[in-house]
Amino acid sequence: MMLCEVFQQAPDNQLPSNLAGVFQVFTTMYEISSVRKHEIALLKGDVRPLSDRRLWKKALIAIASIMMQGKTPVDFRPVIHRDEAESELSRVFPNEKFPIRDILDDLLKYHLFQNRSTEQIEFRHQLIQEYYAAEYLLKLLPTLTDDELKQNYLNYLKWTEPVALMLSLVDSEAQALRVVQHSIKVDWMLGARLAGEVKQKFQAKTVKLVEDLEVANWLKVQLLGATRSDYAIPTWVNLAEGCSWETRKEIAELLSHIRSNAAMAALLKLLEDSYFSVRVSAAKALGEIGSDEAIPGLLKLLEKADFSIRANRYVRQCAVDALGEIGSELAVSSLLELIDDSDSRVRCSVVNALGKIGTENSTSALLKLLEDSDPDVSQGAVEALCAIGSDAGISACLNSLGHRNDLFCREASILGKIGSETVISGLHKLTDDANFRVRQDVATALGETGSEKAIPSLLKLMDDSDSGVRASVAEALGKIGSNVAIVALLQLLEDANPNVRKSAAKGIRKALLTNIKSEATIATLIKLAKHHDFNMRWRVAEALGKIGSNTAIPILLKLVQDSDVKDTYHTVRKMAAKALGKIGSNTAIPSLLKMLEDANSGVRESVAEALGEIGSDTAIPGLLKLVGDSKSKVRASAAEALGEIGSEAAISDLLKLVEDSDIDVRWKASEALGKIGSDKAVPGLLKLTKHDSSDVRKSAAEALGEIGSDTAIPGLTQLLVDSTAKVFWSAVEVLGKIGSDKIIPDLIPTLSVVLIELMEDTNTNVRKTAAETLSEFAKKHTEVVARHLSHLLTLIRTDSGKEIYHVVLTIQEICKYYNYEIFQAHLAAQKADKNNIHNRDPNAITIQTLERLTIMTDKSPIFNQQHATIGVNYAAEGSTIEFTQHTSSSEQTFEILLTDYKQFIEQLQQKYPTLADPTTVPQIIEVEAKLLEAQDQQRWQNFLSLKRLWNGSKKAGIKVGEHFAENNVWAKGAIAFLEGVSEDVK
Repeated sequence: MMLCEVFQQAPDNQLPSNLAGVFQVFTTMYEISSVRKHEIALLKGDVRPLSDRRLWKKALIAIASIMMQGKTPVDFRPVIHRDEAESELSRVFPNEKFPIRDILDDLLKYHLFQNRSTEQIEFRHQLIQEYYAAEYLLKLLPTLTDDELKQNYLNYLKWTEPVALMLSLVDSEAQALRVVQHSIKVDWMLGARLAGEVKQKFQAKTVKLVEDLEVANWLKVQLLGATRSDYAIPTWVNLAEGCSWETRKEIAELLSHIRSNAAMAALLKLLEDSYFSVRVSAAKALGEIGSDEAIPGLLKLLEKADFSIRANRYVRQCAVDALGEIGSELAVSSLLELIDDSDSRVRCSVVNALGKIGTENSTSALLKLLEDSDPDVSQGAVEALCAIGSDAGISACLNSLGHRNDLFCREASILGKIGSETVISGLHKLTDDANFRVRQDVATALGETGSEKAIPSLLKLMDDSDSGVRASVAEALGKIGSNVAIVALLQLLEDANPNVRKSAAKGIRKALLTNIKSEATIATLIKLAKHHDFNMRWRVAEALGKIGSNTAIPILLKLVQDSDVKDTYHTVRKMAAKALGKIGSNTAIPSLLKMLEDANSGVRESVAEALGEIGSDTAIPGLLKLVGDSKSKVRASAAEALGEIGSEAAISDLLKLVEDSDIDVRWKASEALGKIGSDKAVPGLLKLTKHDSSDVRKSAAEALGEIGSDTAIPGLTQLLVDSTAKVFWSAVEVLGKIGSDKIIPDLIPTLSVVLIELMEDTNTNVRKTAAETLSEFAKKHTEVVARHLSHLLTLIRTDSGKEIYHVVLTIQEICKYYNYEIFQAHLAAQKADKNNIHNRDPNAITIQTLERLTIMTDKSPIFNQQHATIGVNYAAEGSTIEFTQHTSSSEQTFEILLTDYKQFIEQLQQKYPTLADPTTVPQIIEVEAKLLEAQDQQRWQNFLSLKRLWNGSKKAGIKVGEHFAENNVWAKGAIAFLEGVSEDVK
């Protein structure tokens, strides 16, 4: 809707070149429509706004700016309390005649805001919030010092998108360059991103700032890619001539994001690269861009020979794929020449490309490919013909059914998914075909339609002489799943052929599970549990377990005793045991415990699993017996079950299993000890960290990690010097997992240093593992790892640069800031500001926001004396007070403060128009003031200054009395608040 409106209003129907421009045009349209009332209907039906739209932008900017301030410096607020929003708007529009709430109601009505709850609102989309935050910053930018710009805005991830949007609106080249220069100082990648966000006319200079960075070529390629600017392309071209094929390949991939004529020219040049992998990436990138101008270059690539047959095939295949992505009919004639290519993979790509282009001119060629010797090619031809949708193609596909001896017939599946009446009608005609394979494929296709219209044809095929056809019918009926289909499947359960009965059992299970909660379904399954075919019975048990109804317990208890000799793998009993576990009733425990001594190991394994799912301590003695079972799968299942139950009684036996010879048993035991989570297991596991077997030491470390106890840290630290790599890495990963406020203070920095040292290892795999572990470690110990950001950035220039680069990005994402030193500088500046407030002379009043006050009252500035200190001493009436040339009279200051306070009280009167209780009013003022104290520290400070003047002078008291001359509860409450306001500013 927004894009349509902007497109209609823009000159020559051209959209702005960036997102911020789109928003700017749209908001301007809203403002203009407030005076051109006849255009309102174009934007929002017949609904008329309650407020003046010209005020909306100012309101949205004000609310967006305060929502950018979260609980901590790195956070922003996605939602805001409506009362707080109204309070902010009351400050911004103190003299508006209409109620402030009307603005919010309009913004909600016109979908710029939306309700999160009855009391909270949010921007309709985060992009809208970011845009208005950008507008706020745009106005603020000229007043910001360099340090303020870096510390308060550029360094925080929450401001990155608003800053990017803002830069596209900045008209001053000097300001645009300033922002990019300082963003590069904050973080290279941030600077590169913002260099490409400035207006096009400034990008030559901003991108040059990125080009001039002295970094490794691979990193410069990445940074230039982040700009997404045409001005980066010449540098890329130069870099490509003297760098590795890996870097050239990366350049090709990054060029796909720019999508300009210059990018296209660079990619066409890379199509001629000597290395096939670069040509492949260039072809893929051109396919993504999707311009017809790439077609000649891609067609040449089809002719280019390579020394390697595999490379040549892959290049041509990717070129064909790219032509398919472009989707132009200009490529069809050249693609048709390749249908006889000797390489089946190239032919397969050709049919896919022709299907994407979708022209009927290729139908005859695709029909020819239905007979291709390669099944992938012929099936691809079917898909392409169906995608084109020509009647001739569908007819040919129908005729192709059954004429290939393939294991899986995709032709049937594809036709079934089309599912049109034309297809179903054509399939019905083929039910009488003499070839049983055709009839079999017809049944499969009818099932894929999922339509009840296919049932008559399937019922006809139920009596087919070929058992394979009948089995396909059973599967098809199961997919349709209607009542009629289930009745037919019950008949097929009695078929003489076991494969048909097996397919019917599968079909019934599938059909019944589509209506899984139905009582009729459970009743039918219980009846089928007595079926003579064990394949039906085990599927019934599985289905009953998925349904999870206690009604099924009696029949499942019978099925766990199933003694069908044909069921050589005891599938019925195993499935019944698992089903009882899923239902989770203690009623089943006695029967299951008896089965723990079953001769079949698979049954014992399933029973242990079921007892674990039920989770009763009653099962523990029986499960402990299985710890010594001769079969490793049974021991593993017992360990897992003991972990699910979570009793400390199992710890000693599980510790034995940590030393087991089987890796799965050791892992399940470690996992179980972690789930039990008891520190009682720690001493035993610590002993095992000194075991002769490295496998046992590794499992012990993993178990300690699962428990997550601080007491394990010293023992795990010793494993950092283990000679076996897998033990060392287990210790590193486990120590990274353990996160606690009580963790040994010196250990975390030590671990960080160890990991960072490992990232300089000559072995690539070691560096990658260290990088992954450090990233995980950073999630729990963010502050500690963040301290190393600067050092990590210096390592980017080394061989381990790429791995470290990704770690840096991860740490920044977790910390929500880019540069640790700048973040610390901001915290120090904030602390200094607070100290200045607390350490100020109590008899001196610093007016820091007089500019803000004059804006707030919509009056011309009386004077501008930011940071002017006014000495005040009202020890005696008539005292003479002298001021320097930098101060104004106390009376003038007092008037300003008092006017602001009166506006605050008047806003409360508007907000609570019916309130007249003399005891409630002072409480309301107190609550609202406390809210203000948290949200607007400076305005609260001004109230405190007013309070000091009030309490220090009889003359001041007279002035207050004049302002609140009305003898009402609000006037009295206002004076009472000044007399009792707290001076403890948080």
